[in-house]
Amino acid sequence: MRTCVPFRLAALLLLGAVAACNRPAPEVAVVPARVVEAAPVLPPEQVRERSALCAKATGDRFRRDWKESGVPTPEGTVAADFASHYNARMNVCFYLLTVRHFADGEGGVPSGTLRKILFDFGDEELYGQYVGPVMPGSPSDRFLARCKVDELFCTSEAEWDRLARAYMEE
Repeated sequence: MRTCVPFRLAALLLLGAVAACNRPAPEVAVVPARVVEAAPVLPPEQVRERSALCAKATGDRFRRDWKESGVPTPEGTVAADFASHYNARMNVCFYLLTVRHFADGEGGVPSGTLRKILFDFGDEELYGQYVGPVMPGSPSDRFLARCKVDELFCTSEAEWDRLARAYMEE
């Protein structure tokens, strides 16, 4: 019985030595955050002016691109609307375009695709996009094609809305 003690002690020492080995940590890809220079602090009058210019420019663009909303097509109906917001903190005019494509689904249940696109109106830089079902519970509800805002991926329309709200509000 005493002969087992040195073997146990040797096994414990070997186990301790192996456990103490420092393995290099696995490399993790770090996604750099979007670098945005701090916008100059503007007086309230300039913020109101830029906000009004943003609203006018985005409204004109929407009316030019989408002369009519609720247009019937052979595949169904396409409806669009938009929202805009001048973000003074980032000094960016954001344009949020929402397009709903309704199609007649199986058994008379409406289905279709919802697309939300958030971008910097001045630079036309894409900040986020959501593509998914137009109606929860519809036959097309089985897919979520795209859900991303800036460098963050999302899993639902509600989550996309929460992420996009950071750009559309102060």
